[in-house]
Amino acid sequence: MLSRSTNNQWFYEQRNLIRRFANKIGARLERCFFDAEDSPMEFVGPLVLFCRDELAKLFVAASQQMCDMVIVDDRCRLDNDKLICSMVCREFAAIDVPVVEAKTGAELTVSEFWEPHIAAASHAKYRTTERRLRSWKALTTRIRSDTRAGRKPFGQNDQEQLAISRIRELRRVLPRDQWKRRSGGVVKRRSYREIARCLNEEEVPTRTGVPWSDRTVAAVLKRLRPHGDAS
Repeated sequence: MLSRSTNNQWFYEQRNLIRRFANKIGARLERCFFDAEDSPMEFVGPLVLFCRDELAKLFVAASQQMCDMVIVDDRCRLDNDKLICSMVCREFAAIDVPVVEAKTGAELTVSEFWEPHIAAASHAKYRTTERRLRSWKALTTRIRSDTRAGRKPFGQNDQEQLAISRIRELRRVLPRDQWKRRSGGVVKRRSYREIARCLNEEEVPTRTGVPWSDRTVAAVLKRLRPHGDAS
């Protein structure tokens, strides 16, 4: 259950949406209430509107048995929401709450209702969107884990600053034609290997203690590039 103190405004907004939607389709709406002891709000009525921006929250509310029926408005069926709904549905596939389509009145399970949308997600456009969402999730997870572990971005201590400055110097020493030619990644990899060899000979430390390689040099340069430091 969600507490009144943290979700009061959200529940009031949802209640107003539910009331307007129920009046629109002529359905009977029971009231939402707080009890006298300031306990979490409970949905007493059988109707909950699937608001597009609150899909995940409403799924969570349904999974916590805060409502006993979900009514889906056709306005929720937009392209971007099909994929998001299908992904949310996979997360909460075990929810035992009936879904009622507002237009037809047909009652379906959650999985039956979203099955066409999950199938549509196999289309190339949806696959691309899903891949971006997965990569974004992986990125945010890595950032959170780094923050929890106390790790800072590369270049925040003296050793990493030394490595960055030495890589810049070695890049300036290497022949410029190696950086101007566009013959695939072979020439650049050869240059990265040369930089890595010099760093290992000079015993420039790495963050993990693993010797420098063309990949670690490329990773450092890639991190510097958005800030204009890899000139």
